[in-house]
Amino acid sequence: MDVRQVETKHLGRRLLAVLMVLLLILSMYLAYRAQIRFSGLNYVGQISEYAAQVTANNTGYLSRSTLDRAWAILRTTIRHPQSYDDFDLYASIAIAREDYVGATEYLQGCIDHSDPKGDTKALAMLYLRQASLYVLTEKYGEALSRLDRAIELNGKLAAAYFLRAEMYMVLGNEQAAVSDLNAYKNLEQADPEILSTFGPLYESTGDYDSAIECYTAGIKSVQAYKVSYYADRARCRLHMGDTAGARQDLEDYFTREGEDPNGEEAAMLAACRMNDADYSGALAMFHRAIADGYVTPYLLYSQSVLCAYMCGDYETVIRDGEKAIEGLEAAEKNSAELHSWVGLGWMAKGDYTRATEHFTEAAARDASLENVSYYLGISTLAQGDTEKAVICFTESVEKNESVSASLYNRAVCYLKQGLVQEAREDLNAVTERNDDPEVTAQAQELLQMF
Repeated sequence: MDVRQVETKHLGRRLLAVLMVLLLILSMYLAYRAQIRFSGLNYVGQISEYAAQVTANNTGYLSRSTLDRAWAILRTTIRHPQSYDDFDLYASIAIAREDYVGATEYLQGCIDHSDPKGDTKALAMLYLRQASLYVLTEKYGEALSRLDRAIELNGKLAAAYFLRAEMYMVLGNEQAAVSDLNAYKNLEQADPEILSTFGPLYESTGDYDSAIECYTAGIKSVQAYKVSYYADRARCRLHMGDTAGARQDLEDYFTREGEDPNGEEAAMLAACRMNDADYSGALAMFHRAIADGYVTPYLLYSQSVLCAYMCGDYETVIRDGEKAIEGLEAAEKNSAELHSWVGLGWMAKGDYTRATEHFTEAAARDASLENVSYYLGISTLAQGDTEKAVICFTESVEKNESVSASLYNRAVCYLKQGLVQEAREDLNAVTERNDDPEVTAQAQELLQMF
């Protein structure tokens, strides 16, 4: 049997299996990276901005004329606040002076002077204002307690849900943050610029549909647009198994000159192209991801080997395979599969001595590795060592791997050894199995020569 036919016979099944492993590895790794990227600290600046916005929007003094503001400041030097209106005015002036600590105390005065049986919505707004000031002074525990009280008093206060969602993110409680964010979205149509920033939150909790909604909002918004949202949406689509959508997003990302400092986006695009059998395109992207500094390059070298093999680029199979083996062994991981692929590369180039070395190493590292006995039999047969080849083909038959091909090649060995009867038995077994048309036809042809 022609060596080149032998080496590709079971490639499709193996390639599919390895590709599934690739997507699993990428999925696990990208999920981990998403968790790392999602950090409450990322939201400290954002939450402060929103808190300042809440404070400004709900502080009447800040909208007065310069003359009125001067008069109000003069009043504060004459007497201490006595009434609700006084405390509210003093809080406003403190906010204008960016004295947020003093402003929280004055707002507490407003709360203390509020009618407990009065307007609960107005009281809820006071707690919201006070919470926003605590955010600005980084007293997050105090802010959270005030937001709890505001929502207790007014369950439809959208801004309180939004601010509390951001607080939960800062404190690392993603599930509670998602719950509040959903409540906010049900009460008020989220601004795309705001919504787009919550993609990582949904992503970190595994709600990829909502994360995609957020990233899509950012892509469509003129104000919120970032090219990175294409890569973010692609990551979520890859998690959901939508490789076609992920590939389109990633192609768009690179077309729009998106940055890829760690090679992650290139690695994702390579996986998508590989899934579409675009092996040359995948190979290029795997190499780009490695050049861009992908954190575990041996994983990508492992996959580029498969792409190179499908492209018939056996030099790259061998080169990348050796690098993958080096990385795997440095990480104390099993390199048996890669030794097998490199062996196939050497076999394709006609160097059966080096092929045998790698197949032998593969078998030593993992005796259960699929088809390694068969490939070792082919390489040793090509070198003329029929006795060892018989042992290898027999092992392959016993493992129920490539049975018909192993029986045929063992028959060839027997014929070279002058064992005609043994050869005939193996060839008859091949024709009886009749599970591989090509091998069966070759067996029948050989039997006619007896």
